[in-house]
Amino acid sequence: QFAATFKTLYPRAAILAPTEKQRNAKNRQRLLAQIASGDWDAVVTPHGFFNSISIDPENEARFIETQIEEDKDSLRNDFEVDDIDKKKSSESRTVKQIRKKIEKLKNRLEALSNTKKDENIYFEQLGVDALIIDEAHVYKRGSFYTKMDNVKGLDRDSSQRSMQMLMKARHVQAKTGGKNVVLATGTPISNSMTELYTMMRYLQHDMLKRNSLTHFDCWASAFGETTTAIELAPEGTGY
Repeated sequence: QFAATFKTLYPRAAILAPTEKQRNAKNRQRLLAQIASGDWDAVVTPHGFFNSISIDPENEARFIETQIEEDKDSLRNDFEVDDIDKKKSSESRTVKQIRKKIEKLKNRLEALSNTKKDENIYFEQLGVDALIIDEAHVYKRGSFYTKMDNVKGLDRDSSQRSMQMLMKARHVQAKTGGKNVVLATGTPISNSMTELYTMMRYLQHDMLKRNSLTHFDCWASAFGETTTAIELAPEGTGY
């Protein structure tokens, strides 16, 4: 439907809509080479194939190292942790969450160091200068930490596809002056307000950074309000 509608709107456009056979593991590298070498106006793929396109390990490593340093700075400045590497049993739940996140990122860094680069074609090599993502709510689980331990519905766990999406969005925005990332979804918020924070990180990173709102608690204090209220149970029979 997307490919057909695109062709209707722009009859002379060069559109690539690869078949399932073209997208399978056997033909994947050939298809990526075709995308990279062709002068396409649009490439239409399902989420599964898009998610399988890796970020260059060197760029991902730099991104992760920046994330680790930001988390360490937060431990020092926000939580007054003197020795980053020394854990204490008396640490707050939030500090433990940040440590767990740092450990997870370090494991990812180690995995990247063992990645073979020679035969792979990465996202940065494809010439992508715009991302239009339908059903964008599948990327709603972004990583963050918060001091708000007594608030329901704060899903702090990140998915790998959300992290990859964030890096791909940043790559396109770096090429276009912060533009050309479009997210389409009927449910930008389905479970938690944190999903809106994640969407803003994809679309408005520069604005958040400019206004010192990159950390969730700063964002929540600017745009949210914590309230105590009665909530209807999911089954609708009680509160």
